[in-house]
Amino acid sequence: MSASLKRSVKRKRVSCDLLWASFTGNVEAVKQHLELGVEPTLVNGLGQTPLHAASHSGCTDIVRLFLEDGTYDPNKFDDDLQTPLMSACAGGFLEIVRLLLADERVDPNWYDHNGTNALMKACREDLEDEGEGGSFLEIVHLLLTDGRVDPNKSDRKGLTPLMRACQVFSAQEGR
Repeated sequence: MSASLKRSVKRKRVSCDLLWASFTGNVEAVKQHLELGVEPTLVNGLGQTPLHAASHSGCTDIVRLFLEDGTYDPNKFDDDLQTPLMSACAGGFLEIVRLLLADERVDPNWYDHNGTNALMKACREDLEDEGEGGSFLEIVHLLLTDGRVDPNKSDRKGLTPLMRACQVFSAQEGR
């Protein structure tokens, strides 16, 4: 195996390790990888960065670390056009949503391949259920009080977040 191929394999392995450490919340391992100069913007096979991994799994300290670093694009989307904010909203990670919205670079109106944005991700069937860090209703409130969020943007089916929430409520009433 050539030296350049060995470096490439080693870099990909270390990148995978950084993604795993980000997903599992291993702050010390993430710091070590960053100190070693591991490229934090490399993506996995799904197009996800370490920031995606941490946002998806609710690792608040790691999200904070990446945002404080400032070199990450918090709007970087994966292969499904999902941003870290969308992942945090879908998972019910209130504190991560707060952190991401506090970053002026974050665009909360980004749409995925289904035409769904962060607010729509939070307007889910179990709106009053508790997520990992609070209720989805609290996340919806946080998004609606952020001046950048447009609650009137519709998805590919023409539904706004309010229409979607009404559909969910109507379906719950019919049970």
